[in-house]
Amino acid sequence: MKETKEYHQIYEKRKQGKVRPKKIYWPIEPLKFLDEKLEFKGKVLDFGCLKESFFYKKTLKDKGQYKGFDIDKNTVEWLEKNSFFEDFWNTKEKFDLIIANHVYEHLEPKEREKFIEKSFEVLNKNGKLVFAFPNVMNLSGIEYWKDRTHKTPPSPLDEASFSELFGFKTELYLVGLSFFPPKYFFRIIANFFFGFSSLHSCVLICSKN
Repeated sequence: MKETKEYHQIYEKRKQGKVRPKKIYWPIEPLKFLDEKLEFKGKVLDFGCLKESFFYKKTLKDKGQYKGFDIDKNTVEWLEKNSFFEDFWNTKEKFDLIIANHVYEHLEPKEREKFIEKSFEVLNKNGKLVFAFPNVMNLSGIEYWKDRTHKTPPSPLDEASFSELFGFKTELYLVGLSFFPPKYFFRIIANFFFGFSSLHSCVLICSKN
């Protein structure tokens, strides 16, 4: 990495107030939001993709060129069998879109920095990095540590400001209302009552202009 970003840089970026969260109540599902918001055209890299992911099918539907990266053995075998595998950390290829759906929270802070820096490096001009992670300001955040592979909880505004330190122009969306099973419906009411966010996921759309 060229340089380690210090928190005071993130703090100063946040103070500028350029990134404001946009709350999306419809569609209620984050994947549906991404499906409607973005076209998966050109060269697409699915980071942490799993086998035959939603974004694989979305890329085929939008007539894009799909590549994927994962460390899961079965997924890697499937990617290699179909000539989809791309070693993200060592690639020299250029992409129009990099998508990482609920992978970011599994990375250590230094890996997150490396991920954003590498994404900026391998994106074409006007390309986009899109990544989603849990909104810990929602009551679902109490379940964050049930997954032992989760690392430090990402802060929506900090991560948006952090990505801009690398040269991105970033939009922050809060998405995802859960009505089913019934306990999630009551959680929406509890979020409202206790002053928490009613939206359980964060989506950052980072553009390389």
